[in-house]
Formats: sequence, structure tokens, C-alpha cells
Amino acid sequence: MRPTGKPPSTPSISRVDPAREDAELRRLIDEVVRTRKAHRHELSRHRQATHTSIKFTRQDSLAALETYLAALQARHLPAPPTMQRDLALLRALCGGVPRTGAVD
Repeated sequence: MRPTGKPPSTPSISRVDPAREDAELRRLIDEVVRTRKAHRHELSRHRQATHTSIKFTRQDSLAALETYLAALQARHLPAPPTMQRDLALLRALCGGVPRTGAVD
């Protein structure tokens, strides 16, 4: 056989099961939704909500969003612009310090 200049074809072996990756992203986005809902609930409590309780729900939302966006980045998937804006806002509200391994 004559060389064609192309590398020999080898079967591609996927190390990650796409269904498992989808399930992981689904779990992470569910956590983003859950923490946002808890934060909105805390904000709606008006007088019963404390600065500390709002701070904790806001930090939980930030952590969930950072984890989800890091997972998207690890998979080379685009992050929705609204989530990027939410990330910047939450970081500013939480003191502006990104967590270790967080997405910029």
C-alpha cells in the first residue's frame, strides 16, 4: 500500500459516557435552580429574613453556579451569557472573591 500522508486511523475510544455527562450536567443545573429558588424565597421573607440567612443563600447560589459553569468549561461547552452575568453579580455581592477552581 502506498502512504497517503494521513495518520493511520484508529478507533476512537470515548473515556466518558455521554449519558453520564448529561446526567451530571442535569444534576448541577438542578442545584443551580434549587439554590436560586431558596435565595428568592429568603429574599421574599422581608422582615423575617436576616442578613446572615440572605448571605448564606447567596453564597450557595454562587457555589452552585460556579460548579455548573466549571463543568461546562471542562466539556468545552459555551456558558450562557445570562449565567456569566449572574456569576459576576453574585461574586460582587459575595465579596468578589472567586472560589478555588472557579470559572472566570
